[in-house]
Amino acid sequence: MLTTLIAVCACSRQSADPAAEQAEARRRIALQQSCDRELAALPRLQRALQRSEQELLRLQREVYRPSPAPPPLDPDEQRRLAIYDQEVEQEQYNEALVQWQARELQRQALWQRQRRERLDAARQAQATAAAALRRHRTSLNRLGGCGLRPTP
Repeated sequence: MLTTLIAVCACSRQSADPAAEQAEARRRIALQQSCDRELAALPRLQRALQRSEQELLRLQREVYRPSPAPPPLDPDEQRRLAIYDQEVEQEQYNEALVQWQARELQRQALWQRQRRERLDAARQAQATAAAALRRHRTSLNRLGGCGLRPTP
């Protein structure tokens, strides 16, 4: 009698419906395959976020470097020149300096505008990469975590 009871209990632990058991096995396999695909994509998304953050930092550290100004007049050479020649050279130098300053203002304004555009693009790329990683993590959580440890 006890043997029969043990046999009945053992049989009842096995699914009464083999089709349901097979469907559950297929569901677990499909879930594992989904987890494997999602986990495989995670490092690529993390690297993309890291690269975008590094590019943003690099752009933020950029500083404007002005072009070289016209070299100042040599005082020793100026003393050897006649007064008229000194005045002519000084006028030429002053004109070259004014032209350089005007060009430099334009160049700096262009650099600042282009830098703002590059920073905006880098911020957008960083935000896009972060959003993709968040969506991916949400997808992993929906799949049951796939064995991931929680991240801060």
